[in-house]
Amino acid sequence: MENINFFGVIILIVGIISLIRVARSYSNNEYLRNYIETSPKAIIWRNKFGVEKAMDITKKVFLPIGLVVSLALISFGAYTTAVSLNLL
Repeated sequence: MENINFFGVIILIVGIISLIRVARSYSNNEYLRNYIETSPKAIIWRNKFGVEKAMDITKKVFLPIGLVVSLALISFGAYTTAVSLNLL
């Protein structure tokens, strides 16, 4: 049996889940609105800017950052898994 680096597999799975959540937030405004209205992490932005402005800021700033981080996690996880399986 091959020696698999489970750290790389976990990073890969986390990246895929994160990418799905970012894509869902981009495509579904109700999902994003619900997140901003109910999340304790968004309370500062919601109180400072309001829900509509917080949604605009999230779409312009935070979701692109989340997209880049998700793709970086997927790349790193795939690379470390491929190296541990001697595919590279």
